[in-house]
Amino acid sequence: MTKKGVFYELGVIFSKEKRDERAKALQEEVDKGRFYELNELQATGGKLFEGTEKLVDAKSARNFPKLEGVKLTGDKTTSSDVLRGKVSLVTISLRDIARPMIPSWTKPFSDKFSSNQHVQVVDIFFVEGAVYKMFQGMMVSSVKKRIPQEAWASTFLTFDSNKEIRKELDLTNRLVAYILLVDQEGRVRWKGVGYAHPNELKTLFESTSDLARLR
Repeated sequence: MTKKGVFYELGVIFSKEKRDERAKALQEEVDKGRFYELNELQATGGKLFEGTEKLVDAKSARNFPKLEGVKLTGDKTTSSDVLRGKVSLVTISLRDIARPMIPSWTKPFSDKFSSNQHVQVVDIFFVEGAVYKMFQGMMVSSVKKRIPQEAWASTFLTFDSNKEIRKELDLTNRLVAYILLVDQEGRVRWKGVGYAHPNELKTLFESTSDLARLR
């Protein structure tokens, strides 16, 4: 990061307006979000809803938001570039507590489609905060220690705020993992949450095969 960039980030951190904005957001989180999310997690085990029964029609499907970030291989890129041209199982974890849910989806999915060059798994990490953004290299190194090397190329780290993507994709609880099936045009065609159920995996596999045939 350039010297100018560093001072800009520090200005964001220490400006009174930004401090007040952050304090307000934190208070709203306490008042409306955090305890509700925890109670919902405890009540449902993370299964907020059953996965979509069939593919969402392409005309009504939402586009996956464009995020800027870096792969664990060190390549700077965008989510649009990562997803373009392939059927992608996208996993999103907004908090570390959600991470254990993800292998229940990705392990059987990889076993099923690892030989299909038109299908991929993309694991998205959100790292929020201006300070973390200033030290991207350090954060990438930290995450690398937790992810097998063979998955580095498919792991995408973004320092963008998760507020907009939560709104656009209706990710209502930050303590659970969300699983999205994204088509070759970047449209979200299927959605799941929490730990995978066998019937959901069956629908996911069938939907993935259908999309892969449309290339």
